Amino acid sequence: MNDLYLNLVNSGFGARIARALGLPMPVFLERHRDGDPVINGVVLVGGGGNPELQKALALTFKSMATRTMAHAGLPQWITTANEAGLTVGNWVDADQQSGGKLKGLVFDATGIEDSTQSDSLYQFFHDAARSVLPCGRVVVLGRPPEPCNNPKKATIQRALEGLTRSLGKELGRAITVQLVYVAEGAENQIESTLRFLLSPRSAYVSGQVIRITPQIGSHPDSVDWVRPLSGKKVLVTGASRGIGAAIAEVMVRDGALVTCLDVPQAQAALDEIAVKLDCRVIALDIGAAEAPQQLVDAARARRVGRYCT
Repeated sequence: MNDLYLNLVNSGFGARIARALGLPMPVFLERHRDGDPVINGVVLVGGGGNPELQKALALTFKSMATRTMAHAGLPQWITTANEAGLTVGNWVDADQQSGGKLKGLVFDATGIEDSTQSDSLYQFFHDAARSVLPCGRVVVLGRPPEPCNNPKKATIQRALEGLTRSLGKELGRAITVQLVYVAEGAENQIESTLRFLLSPRSAYVSGQVIRITPQIGSHPDSVDWVRPLSGKKVLVTGASRGIGAAIAEVMVRDGALVTCLDVPQAQAALDEIAVKLDCRVIALDIGAAEAPQQLVDAARARRVGRYCT
């Protein structure tokens, strides 16, 4: 969509006017495109206390082919990353003229036991926050406070939520900040969450608290990260235009077999969606008495043609 105001305030002349008048200055949001890396730039890794997710992080970054650097407060990251087959170096803060620009920050706070160790959090973000590029990504990893036997650890882990929400407001420039609580036993489940939170797919997601719990049941031996929804059937309602159409497009891009639904009055727009996305469509009043059975039939049907009848 062509946004005149967005284009204006991101031009040289328009930016000067906006600053002089104190107007909002939104930036262009990065969007995911097929073939893009998970994160296009360097991720700085930090930690406090005795961080417990270092090996899992190293394996995840290797799988994502992401370049990382070690903050001065976490020199052991170099050894851990090298053991996983990653090439990594030290990052010096920008005030010392050696710190490069960063696309992401990941802080492992799982080893922080009480407030006396919180200096590591302050130092990491004090050093690196100004070096994060627009549309950058910040993720803090902690342990769920509820199961903590140590009240001091439970308190400091709970406090991470306030920290990340404050950072999300302060950093601006379309930089997103998330807190991820990783339960004990779920360390090997972090990859899918980090792939989303560090990528342009999460452009509108910030200030969230996400919990990763141990796996229940079996899971596939491998995951197709390019088309993660391959083989899945998805029904998108209100799909003839706007947000619904955009959701359908993303689902198709990620490999799902999509059926787009909207009211009969939107048949013409649904026809256009069917051609554009090569997906199935159904024009149906979802409040009608026969609607539930028609949806069940559409879900069970093999894909033959574009129209569900």
